[in-house]
Amino acid sequence: MIFIIFAEMYAILEISNQHFILLNQKAVFWKEKKMLVIADLHLGKASHFRKHGIAISHQSAVKDLEKLHDIIIEYTPLSIIFLGDLFHSNYNKEWESFIELRKFFSHVLFILVKGNHDIIKPELYLKNHISLNESLKIEGFLFSHEKKENEKCVFQFYGHTHPGIKIKGSGKSILKLPCFAQKENALMLPAFGALTGLHLINQKDYDKIYVVGNEKIYIV
Repeated sequence: MIFIIFAEMYAILEISNQHFILLNQKAVFWKEKKMLVIADLHLGKASHFRKHGIAISHQSAVKDLEKLHDIIIEYTPLSIIFLGDLFHSNYNKEWESFIELRKFFSHVLFILVKGNHDIIKPELYLKNHISLNESLKIEGFLFSHEKKENEKCVFQFYGHTHPGIKIKGSGKSILKLPCFAQKENALMLPAFGALTGLHLINQKDYDKIYVVGNEKIYIV
């Protein structure tokens, strides 16, 4: 049984007496474990584009790291699970900026569930105290990059798709906003990174949609 507690800044899923807070910063906080769950940061994407002749500012990566810094300060997690695509491509200077942040929060356990873009050599993760997993199960809760079908678990958290939804605004305006999407015992997280774009999903395909606004989360 899943219960939903709703507030303007967040929604809480109560599952098997555990509380998962859906944050408007596009992350989940597992209250009892003091654990942050973040999907699809895609650091290094700006550098990857610039390498291929597409002029994109590095400011997006700076803002993503600032947001990550701020959310760690606010919620003081003991650990962070990154649900894949932490880094977009090969080693570049954005990796070095991330490692500086990782050193600043050396007391926090960093866990990466590998995604299809995580191609940096494993020894670089391990050298910087970032553990690697193909998927992770904690007390029956499953964490993966893509949704795992037919996997026995209490509830599953995953990313990969970068979900978004169209919302009708005033007049004939249409907004495209990131969202969390729940179907049965699985929740798809929005992409944390600013350069990821949105994959628009069909509301009818999901049981609940939690839309991420600038200052709050609301259910449609």
